[in-house]
Amino acid sequence: MNSEIIVAADFGSSKIAVMAGQKNADGKIKVLGVEQDQTPVDSIRSGLIIKPSDVSYKINTLMKLLENRIQKPISKFYINLNAHSMRTCKASTTQTIESGKEIDQAILDKMLMSVKQTEISNRHILHVTPQEYQLDTEPIKDPLNSIGSQLIGNYVITIGKTEILDNIQKSVDRSGYTSEECIISPLATSMALLSDTEKELGCLLLDFGAGTTSLSIFKDGYLRHFAIIPFGGKHITSDLKDLNIREQDAEKLKVLKGAARTIDIKKSLKIQVPSNIEGIEPQVVSNKDIAIIIEARLREILNFVKEQIKKSGYADKLGAGIVITGGASQLEGLDTLSSEILEYNVRKGSCENILDKESAEYNLPEYTSLIGLMLYGKANCISSAKNEQGKKPKLPRKNIFGRVSDKMVSLFDDESPINDKK
Repeated sequence: MNSEIIVAADFGSSKIAVMAGQKNADGKIKVLGVEQDQTPVDSIRSGLIIKPSDVSYKINTLMKLLENRIQKPISKFYINLNAHSMRTCKASTTQTIESGKEIDQAILDKMLMSVKQTEISNRHILHVTPQEYQLDTEPIKDPLNSIGSQLIGNYVITIGKTEILDNIQKSVDRSGYTSEECIISPLATSMALLSDTEKELGCLLLDFGAGTTSLSIFKDGYLRHFAIIPFGGKHITSDLKDLNIREQDAEKLKVLKGAARTIDIKKSLKIQVPSNIEGIEPQVVSNKDIAIIIEARLREILNFVKEQIKKSGYADKLGAGIVITGGASQLEGLDTLSSEILEYNVRKGSCENILDKESAEYNLPEYTSLIGLMLYGKANCISSAKNEQGKKPKLPRKNIFGRVSDKMVSLFDDESPINDKK
């Protein structure tokens, strides 16, 4: 087993989770521990941190609990990026090669750095993914050690509002830890769920999160298109509140009695939801009414996904179909509904093949991005300082002065990958 311990964090709209693990000699992941808790109210919306102080406090608390669980001092961690203002665009750069000189890694790195330094108004480049190259006008997949006079590199850039990284950095800095690297969601999740063959044939990875639904298209082994739709499981829960029930009851009904297709409800059931108010009778709802509300929202989300597939230019190149993951992917019949609307073969993602036997219990959609970060990570996240056991976790103080010093953060209501004209 690799002695290095990788620590990963996922900042979601409904919960914040941290995980520690190691890679076995066979490449499989052994999960050492997980800690998670509900996201502080109104602190993260659609993947964007808007209250860094609250998030930093939660990070510190969870990291201390994780340290106690694995009996190791953590110094840094990898972070999953999934904010709704993220999207992709294409870029290219040209490099003249000296006569007779072989193309080495330094040349490829220089070209990559040139793209990373591209200035985009009010946006930050979050990740650059190399695609195919052209050497003297001829396509070449791997130009390393080749000889030619001119090399053109093609790239897919993932961009987002500058506040995405700024607010993450504020949260991490105040937590007492450091971030090793921020990884965009499709790369982390695809490492956990997609095989090289699926990426080669063409595959769409659809992640139904709490605050957002992200879609990533892979073809010929490369990430080709990425977009985030600002609707997810929490919006379904909010819709169910129209049945005159509390949010927490709506969430329970969604998880326990929810279905993605009304047609699958063969037997009508009446469900009593306590009012918790003296003198007020329980609210009675039917499983069919629940399914009608859930299906309506899911159809809306899937139709947005369909638009993005057409926009990507890869609608006829998805030979491996669609893989779905995320909390809402567990709704009964969602795979069938997705196949019906999107017109592809659809299957639920699984991490079974990359987890060792002892970690099989973590083969759940909620841990997919964290497991992907385990596979991606290379740096040891454990502090070299001696672990002081027996000490109580030191938690950051929450006070009004810390809150007042925070700058106001825009929610970017004017931006959406569905209709973004900027």
